[in-house]
Amino acid sequence: MHYGDKGASTAVFLDPPYVGFERLYGAQNPVALDVARWAAERPNVRIAVCGHVGDYAGILDGWQVHEWSRGRLTYGGGETTDLEAIWFSPACADVARVRAEQTEMFA
Repeated sequence: MHYGDKGASTAVFLDPPYVGFERLYGAQNPVALDVARWAAERPNVRIAVCGHVGDYAGILDGWQVHEWSRGRLTYGGGETTDLEAIWFSPACADVARVRAEQTEMFA
């Protein structure tokens, strides 16, 4: 991201090791919360942050959240299968509106 960019043409997709699963990636400290705080400080940039439902409570409040199911096992089990989520910054397009438009486009 260029420092002179005001966010109009920049999009950032962040998929950090999820809270509680850092060890699977060799991380000793939870980096996901630092990633979310960094993103929260840039509400005028189009940012998407991945995680599990509830990971960023109190940090990304007011952001649009799209919850979804992986539909398969991962991390050696299924306890998080239905807890996937992506948070979209205030600068992003309205998720529900875009989803509806795309559904119409492919109907």
